[in-house]
Amino acid sequence: MNKEEIEYIIKKYQSLSSRYYKRNNEGKAALYDRIAEQLEYDIDNYIGNDNFTSEEEIIEDIRNLFDTVDNFYDEEDYDNMDMLD
Repeated sequence: MNKEEIEYIIKKYQSLSSRYYKRNNEGKAALYDRIAEQLEYDIDNYIGNDNFTSEEEIIEDIRNLFDTVDNFYDEEDYDNMDMLD
C-alpha cells in the first residue's frame, strides 16, 4: 500500500473513534484511536511492504501487536511496578 492509502486508513480510524466516543462507547473509541495512533507511528513499516496489501492485513497486524504488548506483563509484574514508586 502507498502512503496516501495508509493515511486514509488512519483518518478513517480517527473518525470511527470520534463517532463511538459521541455514542458513549469509550471502549471502542479508545481501540480505534489506539489503532490510528499506532499506524501513524509505524507508517513506514507498512508503506510499500508486500506483506500488507489490504487494510484488513494492517489492522490484524496492529491488533496482534496490541495482544503481544498487552499480555507481556502479568499481575505480579504490575504489583512489583507499584513498589518502584
